[in-house]
Amino acid sequence: MPLMTAAINRDDGFLLGAGFRYTGRDGFRKTPYTTIQELMITHSFETNAFRINYEGQWKEIVGKADFVLKGLADAPDNTMNFFGQGNGTVLDKSGDYKKFYRARFDLYQVDPSLRWHTGIKSTISFGPSLQYYHLNQEDNAGRSITQPGLIKSYDSISYSSNKAQVGLITNFVSNTRNNNTLPTKGYLLDINIHGYTGFNGNSKAFLQFKPEFTYYQKIDTGAVLVFSDRIGGGISLGNPAFYQSLLLGGQGNLLGYLQNRFAGQQMVFNNFQARLRLANVAGYILPGQLGLSGFYDVGRVWEKGESSNTFHQGIGGGLYFAPASLTVIQVLVGHSNEGWYPYISLNFRI
Repeated sequence: MPLMTAAINRDDGFLLGAGFRYTGRDGFRKTPYTTIQELMITHSFETNAFRINYEGQWKEIVGKADFVLKGLADAPDNTMNFFGQGNGTVLDKSGDYKKFYRARFDLYQVDPSLRWHTGIKSTISFGPSLQYYHLNQEDNAGRSITQPGLIKSYDSISYSSNKAQVGLITNFVSNTRNNNTLPTKGYLLDINIHGYTGFNGNSKAFLQFKPEFTYYQKIDTGAVLVFSDRIGGGISLGNPAFYQSLLLGGQGNLLGYLQNRFAGQQMVFNNFQARLRLANVAGYILPGQLGLSGFYDVGRVWEKGESSNTFHQGIGGGLYFAPASLTVIQVLVGHSNEGWYPYISLNFRI
């Protein structure tokens, strides 16, 4: 089955992704599938960055455990906004500030794991992880990443050195949502714990704990009005590199700010969303649900040696359309004390 994704935002410009999903059902008594193979390649036309994402699943390979293989290549020309580490970093919009705050590096990660179904709607997985980082100094000349004062992690001087790390990842997921695309009730709990140790002299060890909990509740029996709320965050122990910081800002967890606007050792955020259905659009070509959505986001990060009591807030709303409940096309505008930011995307954040 072909896959496609698209988005528009202030950071990446126009994003376009294409790929495929294959589901095999030829195994004996292995329902609803024996294997799933999914590949997605996404390109940013603003930054020329690529992301290649692969996931393969094989049902009950070791007893009742599934084998899952994930591969991620943020390359070539991967771009990450970097404004420094801390909850009070300054955004200077003079000159070509977008380019100045973009760090360019390649990041590769491979995660093989075994996954057990602990219930009808919950799984736990465990396995090793390999991560490799490479930065070209010429691609980052004159950018924020070259200023050691902005990097408060151990790699403030060695940011351009290749880093190889090996570690372990465990992930618990419980999903009781009645619909993954347009949920009206239920919850999604996602707990990720990962730790790495240096595989070469330029890398150090660290551990991160990252939980997220999202709850959905329809307010009326017809699900015309639906509230959802997500609370999440993270704790870092040890010495993560700058690109392994916990990141706050943008479509991931704080609308109304640039992507990855704040980076730190610890993080907390809350995303509230209200969804109001205006009409069920009938038609042979593109039937679906049309509605309004509004949001309120709040969050902050903590960094060693910094004193800040600020919780950053973003508010906004827009329109959504869900054609045949297959996906969600959403047009939003977010506002904060740093400006107005438009977003066009497929699927809800939460």
